[in-house]
Amino acid sequence: MNTLKHILITGGAGGLGDAACRAFAQNGYTVFSLDLRTPKEARKGVVDIVCDITDEASVVAAHDTVTKTTDALDSVLHMAGIYHMDAFSEMKGGTWQKTMDVNATSAARVNRIFLPLVLNGKGRILITTSELAGKRPLPFNGVYAASKTALKAYCDALRPELYLLGIPVIEIRPGAFATTLLDNANRAMEEMCENSRYFSHSGEVFRRVMDTQMNTAKPPEKLAKTLLHAASSRRPRLVYRANNNILLALYSALPTRLGCFCLKLLLNRKKK
Repeated sequence: MNTLKHILITGGAGGLGDAACRAFAQNGYTVFSLDLRTPKEARKGVVDIVCDITDEASVVAAHDTVTKTTDALDSVLHMAGIYHMDAFSEMKGGTWQKTMDVNATSAARVNRIFLPLVLNGKGRILITTSELAGKRPLPFNGVYAASKTALKAYCDALRPELYLLGIPVIEIRPGAFATTLLDNANRAMEEMCENSRYFSHSGEVFRRVMDTQMNTAKPPEKLAKTLLHAASSRRPRLVYRANNNILLALYSALPTRLGCFCLKLLLNRKKK
């Protein structure tokens, strides 16, 4: 019987996903990394599988590839995600559906197809949401926050079902980490400020606030340590947080009307 540990990681070629793949491989796991692309250099202990997690046939093909090596998984770790910044009222067609599919729907697709392997391995499922999940969305960040809140709701609904089968479902709520996601978000905000009919000034103020928060971003390896604990602990917590921002929590705790008023004062202030 094969005693090696096996883990499937979606979004394994991205910044946080790559750090996770390397950390698990260094700790004795055979890692199956699903992503649209593969890294330029091979990673020891990591099996890179080109896969579009928004496509059923592609995920089934990835499943067939994994089963050539093992019929059991110790963990499935969802790291895939996209980060889009834009005003809801001006967002281009298709952005909502794409963001929801990548960030939320695809997790359900992957879990359904790979669940038999998780059951065989008496494993667990780790779902990376966001520190924004379930909190009051910020302006220009609505589609991302909505997708991650939907993913959190899916995680909460899946947990009691799989508990009946002895499979833990663990939520990971990371804050800011130094990856290309932050760079992409900054570029998206710059584009919105240039093209917006209604929010150029407010968007520029918000972008400057974002820049200050980027200074609090931690290296991806810090999150990888949290993920290792969540995947290997005999008694894992239901929710793990990493580098969460206290200001976001305080804003979300404000009464809704007061929160909107404070944001209006902040984002509509005139240049000196």
